[in-house]
Amino acid sequence: MAGRKRALVAALSLAAVLAPAQGAAQGAADAIAGFERDGRGQGFAYTGLIASRPASGRYGLVRKLFVGRLSYSFRSGGRELGGRQTMVLPAAGARLTEGDCTVTWSVGADLRESRVERLRRPPLRSRDAGVSFQVEAYRWGRGFSSVSFIASFSTVDGFLWARLRAGHGIGRLGGHIRLSGGWEAVIMGNDAFNAAQSGLVVELADTSTTLSVLVKAGLKSASVYDTWYWGLELYRRF
Repeated sequence: MAGRKRALVAALSLAAVLAPAQGAAQGAADAIAGFERDGRGQGFAYTGLIASRPASGRYGLVRKLFVGRLSYSFRSGGRELGGRQTMVLPAAGARLTEGDCTVTWSVGADLRESRVERLRRPPLRSRDAGVSFQVEAYRWGRGFSSVSFIASFSTVDGFLWARLRAGHGIGRLGGHIRLSGGWEAVIMGNDAFNAAQSGLVVELADTSTTLSVLVKAGLKSASVYDTWYWGLELYRRF
């Protein structure tokens, strides 16, 4: 059970920093924030910055910094206990742009600090550090359509997280607001835990300020429970 609990924390930690809005791929500087929560009370919030600049021809350099906070609950000895985790993930990498497609790959540190409540004992505190690897691919089409894929792996506990998301423009609300809808599917896991979730996404993008707001909701099936989830993502390009 302890291994599954650690794996669940890893799953939510990775998700916390791998959820940019659908258009977040190639600004000179991108600010991203959001949160996700499920029906079992597991939740996380995050914020981050992505900076990129041209390097040579179709290639560019990318730097990232994300900070996240995770909270979760579990039962032990007939009581409901809680835990939380703070994470910092700095990373750097490269980006290739070809027409309406971009591919980004990066490597960085995965730094985590955890606090877990225990029965009749002081909370358990720990710190972990490892290396994270990530690859992202985006493609834009006509009608505000987009397809994105993100995959990440952390050496902290051998955890893999991957998401496929597709969206298409529905129409405009006024002169500057465009409405898009789509679908996402996420898989995650390691030797102790695995899960899959799928749901719908709706995005409002203000083309005059490059601000996007995305709402998502769906169903999650995990090796330890089945439930629903929902979340909110904010994205701004500078």
